[in-house]
Amino acid sequence: MNEELFEIKLDETGKKLLTRISRWASILYICCVLTCIFDLINAYLGIKSFLKYADKYDDYMRFSVSFNIIFLIIYAVLLPIQAYYFLSFSRNARKAMQYEDSIGFNSSFKWLLKHIIIASILFTLNSIWAFVYSIREFYFSNP
Repeated sequence: MNEELFEIKLDETGKKLLTRISRWASILYICCVLTCIFDLINAYLGIKSFLKYADKYDDYMRFSVSFNIIFLIIYAVLLPIQAYYFLSFSRNARKAMQYEDSIGFNSSFKWLLKHIIIASILFTLNSIWAFVYSIREFYFSNP
């Protein structure tokens, strides 16, 4: 059973805005893919360096380098996924608007939900990273 709360009507300004959002979502996705590539290259170089000099690192440096590499890889993989979900949302919403497809417009919000979930995961990972580093700095700076 569909319950109609309101009817969405887009004027030309709203249509242009959805088109602009879609273009910016495409740019965001391209930037995130490029960031992913460079982050994975950095992670590879970090692993290579870590393995080469692992015997010279103390526990503090081993933890630091390992944690950074793991964080970088996870972040690099999730970032373009998040951007892809937002791109899919904006494209599906724009396409539904063009064809005046209310069902398609409603289903486009599933992509937005996925985008928000991945964004929340990235935020949580970043918070954990910041917390671990602040605790680590406190622990190692105060003997």
